[in-house]
Amino acid sequence: MTTGNVLLSVDEYVRINVGLNPILLQVHRDAVRIVFSELKPVRSNESFHILSGDQSSTQIPSIDTNVWVLATSDKSSLTITETDSRAVARTFTSDMILDISKGLIPGHSMVYVNSYANIIDATTKLVWPFASQYVFSDVPTSFWLASTNAADTQNILIQTLDADYNPQSFVIALTGQTPVEFAIGVGLRINKIRCVSPNKTLGDVYASRENNHTGGLPNNLSLIVSAFEQDHQTSGLALYTVRAGHTLFGYTGYFSAPKGRDDDFFWNARNPELSIPDTITNVVSIYEGPFEVNFAMTPIPEKTDAYFSSKTTQASGRVSLRVVGILVDNNYL
Repeated sequence: MTTGNVLLSVDEYVRINVGLNPILLQVHRDAVRIVFSELKPVRSNESFHILSGDQSSTQIPSIDTNVWVLATSDKSSLTITETDSRAVARTFTSDMILDISKGLIPGHSMVYVNSYANIIDATTKLVWPFASQYVFSDVPTSFWLASTNAADTQNILIQTLDADYNPQSFVIALTGQTPVEFAIGVGLRINKIRCVSPNKTLGDVYASRENNHTGGLPNNLSLIVSAFEQDHQTSGLALYTVRAGHTLFGYTGYFSAPKGRDDDFFWNARNPELSIPDTITNVVSIYEGPFEVNFAMTPIPEKTDAYFSSKTTQASGRVSLRVVGILVDNNYL
């Protein structure tokens, strides 16, 4: 953190920020004009902000360009405090979750994983709406998207990771039960799909690793990588893969089992680049529920698949969960 008085001019704009870091401005006498611009503005520029001495201070928490100041008189005085945004990210404590959600802390974002399983029985399986097991593949392929209703033409937003674990985003228009190819040859994971058209789909929507469907449903269920049921319009997948150059910190989770049922939930992590066995942790055994689990900011490194599975020794039934994490750019660790 550095603080200093700015040498102002009444004849031309002066750049006051060194980097793209949060700054605090304090005017002590008379007013100054402030312009946010990549290029230096001319003195006659008529688009500006006024900061005057009757304002105690002005905090600018997020900057993506240069900050220029023009004195309105030779008595204008300005003090600037510029803070390394990485230090802000490490030390910020006041309602951190809300400020991350607002985008006020650089390099940080919230991650929400919501999922449910219609049938959980004595076999441990990923918490997702389908009876089939989720099968991991670490070989990049194309993906295909289709609906089980021939009339569906809605737009589907798809958030993927490519072969290098970098995020990619697609908006694919459904063509009914006919599969549409995307992420051609480079698709590794899908973290989320959802309908982004005004009208919801009439059928269930599947993203899979094969172009071989019957009525919009992939013939090989083990090749499904994401999907949503018509009633939900967003994927229910208790799986999140951490993008390259980032770390995911587990914050909290909510788990629910049916009335009169006891279910075990497991937190699993796998990272094919580390060449170690998958990690399986019994998070909690829940009778009925819901139940909250504090993950105490457990770090999950880049390129790791973090996912939740469940099983029960009693009659099969539905379970659900919601997990919240904080994704941090490794440059801010």
